[in-house]
Amino acid sequence: MNLKPNLDPKNTLMLAAAGGLVAMGLDAGINHFALRELKHLAQLAPVIFGPLAGGVVALLVLAGAARSAAVARGVGVLSMALGAIGTAFHLRPFVMLLEDSTLETALRIAPPLMAPGAFVALGALLVFAASPAVVVRLVSKTA
Repeated sequence: MNLKPNLDPKNTLMLAAAGGLVAMGLDAGINHFALRELKHLAQLAPVIFGPLAGGVVALLVLAGAARSAAVARGVGVLSMALGAIGTAFHLRPFVMLLEDSTLETALRIAPPLMAPGAFVALGALLVFAASPAVVVRLVSKTA
């Protein structure tokens, strides 16, 4: 195990996205289950996926694993798929509420429409940061 990980800008972006996945998984757990019952097994997906996938990517990046970029890209694609499916799950009750009530009521009662989009954004960041075609560098401009 490499005790001094290479935290170049690309690895730092992957590590940040991994932390975001863990945080989003914990947030989904709170929002899906705090003082609520499990309504659908799909509610478990972001709660399990976020911490597990984020943890795997973070450990590989910190360990300096040679395959960390390939794993990060795969996790990124899965994260984007999870977010897109989650958006569909959140959109359905919103549309059903719109049929029977006002926009204000639908916005207040329906699951948050944009929350699963965070998985899409974090997944896109992982795919971007881990792509061999992308070069990320920091430039210091001094006066």
